[in-house]
Amino acid sequence: MPITVLSPADLRLTIDPDALGFVDTSELIEEPLPWIGQTRAEAAARFGLGMDPPNYNLFVLGEVGSGRSSLLKQAMHEAAASRRVPPDLCYLHNFDAAERPQALRLPAGEGRLLRQLLAQAVKTLQAAIPQCLAGHAYKVESARIEKAWKVEEAQAYAALSAFAEARGFSLYREEGRMMFTLTGKKGQALTEDEVLALPKARRLAVEQAEQELRAEITRYFEQTQPLERAMNEALAVLRRRVVKPLLEREWQAIRSGLNKQIK
Repeated sequence: MPITVLSPADLRLTIDPDALGFVDTSELIEEPLPWIGQTRAEAAARFGLGMDPPNYNLFVLGEVGSGRSSLLKQAMHEAAASRRVPPDLCYLHNFDAAERPQALRLPAGEGRLLRQLLAQAVKTLQAAIPQCLAGHAYKVESARIEKAWKVEEAQAYAALSAFAEARGFSLYREEGRMMFTLTGKKGQALTEDEVLALPKARRLAVEQAEQELRAEITRYFEQTQPLERAMNEALAVLRRRVVKPLLEREWQAIRSGLNKQIK
């Protein structure tokens, strides 16, 4: 085998720094990464990124530190830059079905504007709605609705109280519950021992009167609960009617802001 004699210059690679075109490597950060020795991988990636039909994916395999993630991200950015800008997808809360939000497709960049306008509208309404509901007109109308219910409820309670009194019971409310006690001849509440000391015939009459009173209390609630629901519904309608102009004003401001952006 022939022997080749190498000089010291042959054993050392020398590069002129001026020929590199940069002072230090920090200037190369923004430069695109090269696919060194990966021609087939680059061709496969660009082929896959060029496919428009949905449900296709790229599977990348390689050693850790080989740059596969960085190279693919770079290729994806380049492919995305050459395509039409996709729309903004916005999901709005669905008050009727929270698990199915309303989806909106808006021109690119308009979704962020919509979010900003909605945030401003919420901030404005949080201050405006309490002020509106504290106004004189709302207070007068809500008081009228509540007074009408209280009159009807008071009439029903007075009738129930008279029914109880006629059967020897004193009727009162305690922590939202309807309570009653048996009274004596002088109107005083009888203790349990005093009730047990009554003659048997009297106790039987008291038990019958108690059953009648309980049935009447049930009818009282059946009569007043629909009235209370009607009052609450009327108050809700009133609140919506009072607040609606505020909402419409904010919606119009949002529409105007979006229209200006489109123009």
